[in-house]
Amino acid sequence: MKQPVACPEGTVVYRKSAGSYVYITVDKEYKKDKKYNENKRVSIGKLCDDHVHMIPNRNYYEFCAGEGELPEAPIQDDTLRTGLYVVMKELMKENSLDTLIDNAYKDDAPLMEDLILYMIQTEDDAMQYFPDYGQEHILFSDLIHSDSDISEMFKRQTKQQHEYFLNNWNQLHNSAESIYISYDSTNMNTRAEGIELAEYGPAKDDDTLPDVNFSLAYDQDNGVPYYYELYQGSIIDNTQCTFMVDRAKSYGYRNVGFLLDRGYFSTHNIQYFDKNGYEFILMAKGNAKFVQSAVEEVSMRLKLGSEEYYLPEHEVFGTTVKQKMYPSDAKKRFLHVYYDGARAYSETVAYMSRLKHNDEELEKRLNKKLTRAQDLKAYEKYYTLKFDDKGYFLSYTRKKSAIQKHLDRLGFFVIVTSKEMKASEALDKYRHRDSIEKLFRTDKSYLGMDALRVCTDESLESKTMLSFLAIIIRNDLFNKLKPLYVKDRKNYTVPAAIRELNKLSISIGADGRYRQFYALSKKQKAILETCRITPSEYSAQIKRICAKLPARMI
Repeated sequence: MKQPVACPEGTVVYRKSAGSYVYITVDKEYKKDKKYNENKRVSIGKLCDDHVHMIPNRNYYEFCAGEGELPEAPIQDDTLRTGLYVVMKELMKENSLDTLIDNAYKDDAPLMEDLILYMIQTEDDAMQYFPDYGQEHILFSDLIHSDSDISEMFKRQTKQQHEYFLNNWNQLHNSAESIYISYDSTNMNTRAEGIELAEYGPAKDDDTLPDVNFSLAYDQDNGVPYYYELYQGSIIDNTQCTFMVDRAKSYGYRNVGFLLDRGYFSTHNIQYFDKNGYEFILMAKGNAKFVQSAVEEVSMRLKLGSEEYYLPEHEVFGTTVKQKMYPSDAKKRFLHVYYDGARAYSETVAYMSRLKHNDEELEKRLNKKLTRAQDLKAYEKYYTLKFDDKGYFLSYTRKKSAIQKHLDRLGFFVIVTSKEMKASEALDKYRHRDSIEKLFRTDKSYLGMDALRVCTDESLESKTMLSFLAIIIRNDLFNKLKPLYVKDRKNYTVPAAIRELNKLSISIGADGRYRQFYALSKKQKAILETCRITPSEYSAQIKRICAKLPARMI
């Protein structure tokens, strides 16, 4: 391990999930729009526990050390973490990811595998901390790469390489029959000026910044990610749908359906599904005429609470109506109509509160006596508005019939399917879509992709592929842990399992060789065995790892 050095004057400390890091200002840039200097800082090392010394990295020798001093070659610690490495190696082999990554990325494959493990282990994507991680963990690479090495790798990788991997990955899955592919998108804000994909759009996080859209297609049953797309932040989900269908077709998917939320609902998209021979399950928009027609047809039956319509597994009432969605529709669709009494109550309370607020706003406008008709268009649906001869706002009354009609539809929602199925089955499939939110949460919260930390489209593509690979492996680990999680929800979540695996290590012995010093605990055995690694197989792998590591002087 490197010898600690005193923290130079003028440094600042930033706390990260992997520890506290020391930064120094290396340049200042004047921002004309903000009218102040912005400091450009780089990390020069990791802060020691005494808060006075630090373990230096390469930047320290470049910016702080005296002339002639060269950075030492990074040396791995006397104790190295092994658990997650062994598990990830097994999961990659089981999914053929090791072969696919090797074939697509050649010499970059070991570093990519290291970075996948780094992102899963640290729940971070800040690559400047990887060298510190590399000193403490077993690596797929033969050496500890610097953050500049990683940056260069991101730049040289091509879109063709990423697509080559995705094509081969999907060839392993496209023969599956009777599955539904869930598809949804999220967006990621960025301040980087060099990313051309970043545009202002309907942001979910910060609408003051441009964002990049990231969409994901995955197996509805087991959450396995199939492919992803990056596209401009200004493009809405509805218009991206046909491109998603084209991509699925190019990967060879035939006997599958798509499960989508109301953001993708449109006549054009439904026709495109039909044209390409794909089934679909779609949450319909409540204001669509055919939805209102279907609700009116069955509303009284569902509201009366007849036992034959009750779906106990979902605690709602539901039934199916078969009808065309629009006049020119080529065939009738299956409209599954549901009524949720609890939802109806909460929606009614919210709606009545909104009407009260509207009344208060109209009173304010009335007192000002300067409001014209064009200023009140938003109120016309549920209010009768009167104006004087000069066009100024004079009075208002609620449209009771329109309001009652709206209240009668509250609590209802409709799912449309191209294939015949029971209302309970359609809702069960749709409600399992929450796994897409878990995958997005994994990407942002557990892999660090809530911040892009790149400044070019090429680097963004490479880093997104890296996070996609990490999602595949982390999701597989999640699925493997399910039997343990059902029995013990505290100790067998993915983060808890990672923490437990991180306790497994090898250390330098008296002979200068690494070896395993401690037996496996009951919990560690359970986690390894659910990943199909027996204690004896784990020990055998550790012996092979130790044999490859060079002896150390002690």
